[in-house]
Amino acid sequence: MSREENQIPDTGRMYNYLKTAFEKLDNNYDKIPDAEYRTEEALSGAHQSLRRADKDNWRLVLDPYIIINLSGKRDLASGHGQVRLGGNIVVEEGEYKMFSSSLIIAVQHQSAKDEPLPDSISHCCIDSGITEADRADDPYFHILDRFHWDIDTGDEKDETKPACHFQVGGEVSNSAFGDWESYHYCSNGLDKPRFPHPPMDPVLVFNMLVEQYPQLESFEQHQWDGIVKKGEDALWRKYYSATNGMIGASDSIMSLMQP
Repeated sequence: MSREENQIPDTGRMYNYLKTAFEKLDNNYDKIPDAEYRTEEALSGAHQSLRRADKDNWRLVLDPYIIINLSGKRDLASGHGQVRLGGNIVVEEGEYKMFSSSLIIAVQHQSAKDEPLPDSISHCCIDSGITEADRADDPYFHILDRFHWDIDTGDEKDETKPACHFQVGGEVSNSAFGDWESYHYCSNGLDKPRFPHPPMDPVLVFNMLVEQYPQLESFEQHQWDGIVKKGEDALWRKYYSATNGMIGASDSIMSLMQP
C-alpha cells in the first residue's frame, strides 16, 4: 500500500457513511435553520444519487451548493452573510477519481440606504458593488473567503503537495452561484500554499458550522452525533494512524505526506 493509500479513507466505508448522512440531512432539511431554498434540491439530489449507486461506483456532487444564510455578533452582524458548501467526490471501480470539499463565505452587498457593514469585513474592495447592487435586480455578493479540502488523486504528477491538504482561495466553481447572481471575489485564486490537513467531506464541514455558529445549534438532531462520529472515524482514523507512524522515520513528515 502506498503512502497516499495509507492516509485516505476507504471508499466503501465512505459510501455507507455518506449514504446514511445525506438521507438524514435530506429528511431533516426543514430543520436546518436559515437554509436557502436551493439547499433542499442539493440534499435531495445527493441522497438519491447515493441511494442508486453502489460502494464501488458512486459520486457525491453538490450542485447546487448547500446554501445557509448566516448572521453573527462580529463578522456578520448585518445578517447578510451566507455560506455556500460544495462537494465533488467521485469513485470508480473502488478508486477515488476526485475528492474535494469547498466552503465559500459570502456577504450580500447592501444598498447605500442600508446600515454599513461591520469594520471586520468593510475592507478595500467591499464598496465596489454599491453601484451594481443599487442599479441591478440581481443579488450581488462579495466572496470574503473560499476554503477547500482536497485529496490528491494523482492527476498532477509534477506538483509537490501533501496527499491530503487544505487550501485558502482557489478557483470558484461555475455552479457556486446561479446565472442570476453576480459576485466579486474579494480573496484570490492562488493555487498555493497547500497545508497538510486530515480529509474533510461536506458533512464534517457542515458539522463544523453547526458547532461554531449559534444559529445552527438547533440542528443537533437525534442520531446526528453518531453519524458525525462515523464520518470522523472513516475520514480520520487512517490519516492519523499513518501520520503518527511517520514520526519515527528518518525523512521529514512533510515529505512523507506527499503522494
